[in-house]
Amino acid sequence: MLFASNRTGTIGVWAIRVSEQGIHKDPVLIRDNMRPIIPLGVSDDGALYYGLRNDLFFIYLTGLDPESGRIIDGPKKLSLPFEGHNSDPCFSLDGDRLVYISDRGVFRKFTDPVLCIHNLKSGENTEVSPNLKVFQQPRWAPDGNKIHVMGCVKEWDWAIYSIDSQTKKVEPVIPPEVDSDICGHCWAESGNSIYYLRVKAIAEGSTILNNRIIHHNLETGREKEIGAFQSVNSTHELFGISPDGKSIAYFSKDKTIKVIPVERGESREVVKVESISRHNELSWSPDG
Repeated sequence: MLFASNRTGTIGVWAIRVSEQGIHKDPVLIRDNMRPIIPLGVSDDGALYYGLRNDLFFIYLTGLDPESGRIIDGPKKLSLPFEGHNSDPCFSLDGDRLVYISDRGVFRKFTDPVLCIHNLKSGENTEVSPNLKVFQQPRWAPDGNKIHVMGCVKEWDWAIYSIDSQTKKVEPVIPPEVDSDICGHCWAESGNSIYYLRVKAIAEGSTILNNRIIHHNLETGREKEIGAFQSVNSTHELFGISPDGKSIAYFSKDKTIKVIPVERGESREVVKVESISRHNELSWSPDG
């Protein structure tokens, strides 16, 4: 029997002899330092055939001069467990901890992803298994006690979940809806409410989406709409709140970054970015 194991520190393919009487001898390492692969089967003469996957993700840190924006240190790759499987990093407000998502499926995504908290001072890693089929966009609460993620218990039922960084307790915050998705979220400055995007296609099969920015009070459950805009399905997750908590930036379907006040008001155009063909993240600088 062939199986995968990281018992040497890296993923390797191992073999163990079995029969009706049980296991015979210890496992034997066949090949070490394997990248993520897709098993295609074993031939009659004992050759393992497999396809290679190249979607490896690493997390890097780099120092920036806050005035010039130039790199002054790095980039340096963080040494983390399960190299090549880690993505979606997000700093805590004090900058001491980094939360990220680790995909623990060795060959394919046979296992649910894991939420990891890395202490940048001690190097200690804490792991939480929220039992979600998929999740993304981990976001720290302003007090550093909780983390919100956007995730699914079953496929395409997007909701927002709260994860306690100390007790590891997972609780639903915003439930899924049948006719719309949640495609972005961020904390309000106070920490007692959040903003999120409720998204629905303008027609079945359309790539144009109607987005509603909603304020949700975590204590009362009350909601109110802050604003609405249209986007295309490749840019709808570009959404974030300013450091002072007074404005939200988003990406509209006309390839324009816009800002809208959270206390209701007209949005204003910041810049058109027609030259960029792919958009993955939108973040504010600390000075806003």
